[in-house]
Amino acid sequence: MNFAEDEKLLKELEKGIENFSFEEEESGIVIASFDGMCIVRGLANAFINEVVIFDSGEKGIIIKIENENRTIFIFEKNTLEKGVTKIL
Repeated sequence: MNFAEDEKLLKELEKGIENFSFEEEESGIVIASFDGMCIVRGLANAFINEVVIFDSGEKGIIIKIENENRTIFIFEKNTLEKGVTKIL
């Protein structure tokens, strides 16, 4: 690559970054919460070891996928409520 090609690539990358937007694609709802973990229904496209963020701000990681349910280990204090807390 030469300088002109580098500049062209940089401009294309900057344009892509300017036009980038985050859209929520999936959500789920807590159906059980216990001992630092919870079970969530939904998140059909989620995968094991994916980090998720709850509407309460808490974070967790998916450790098990079973049918439409996902078992999630909560990183900090678990204050999630069944049927109330949602995943963003």
